[in-house]
Amino acid sequence: EDFRVHVIPRVPEKVFALRRIAKFIPTLEQLGMNPALRQLLLHPNLSKGGLVIVGGETGQGKSTTCAATVKERMENFGNFCLTIEDPIELPLDGCHGKGRCIQTEVENDDWAEAMRGAMRSYPSVSGSMLYVGETRDAATAAEVIRIATNGHLVLTTVHADGLDSSVQRFMSLASASMSNDKEVQTLMASCFRLAIHQTLEQVTAGGVTKKQLKAQFLFSPNGKSPVAQKLRSGGESLNNEISQQRLVFNNKGAAGIMAMWAD
Repeated sequence: EDFRVHVIPRVPEKVFALRRIAKFIPTLEQLGMNPALRQLLLHPNLSKGGLVIVGGETGQGKSTTCAATVKERMENFGNFCLTIEDPIELPLDGCHGKGRCIQTEVENDDWAEAMRGAMRSYPSVSGSMLYVGETRDAATAAEVIRIATNGHLVLTTVHADGLDSSVQRFMSLASASMSNDKEVQTLMASCFRLAIHQTLEQVTAGGVTKKQLKAQFLFSPNGKSPVAQKLRSGGESLNNEISQQRLVFNNKGAAGIMAMWAD
């Protein structure tokens, strides 16, 4: 068995917190992701590039959602994915269908330098992906947003307590590193495609208790969408767009959300 180990420097003795690392990556359907989100995450248009943010609290399955997406997209479309993680959590390295993934681990907690180094040898391949295990500082956020505007599909996670705050936190981090807020807003409006906020809730059925995935989402098909316009003006209070998209999904299901991409 492989484990992710965190050392707690307790006095008088250290405490080791162990978390078992999965031996396989489930599909999005096996995770219980709703149909509209599965179709968005696996849509061919994402091969043109853009930014996907998966937000949530610690231990809510954010990394698993990203890994499942990367794996299924490689199986469906082939191409290449590079990951930058600390630590590596799921077994993505290797071939998946006609796709190839290379996993790398951050050294000395310098995420931004790891990304810059990796991108120097990044292949110029249409439909290529980059998975950044977590955006936790300003320099990383700035690199993520720049790469996402260069034709790569970038998936990353952020620690946040809601859907709106997932986007706001990412933009705030990027603004702390880039030249000005307007640059962040313009780039974000151009590259942002999808934000997901997810939780794992305990549910009991037939005497069996298990975790069930609950997810909210915000989608922007292009740089001219209502969401993109809101991001371009600062991205404050995206709740109206979130509510409208939830209403479309509730009334028309996945087909209603897919129609937004067609528009």
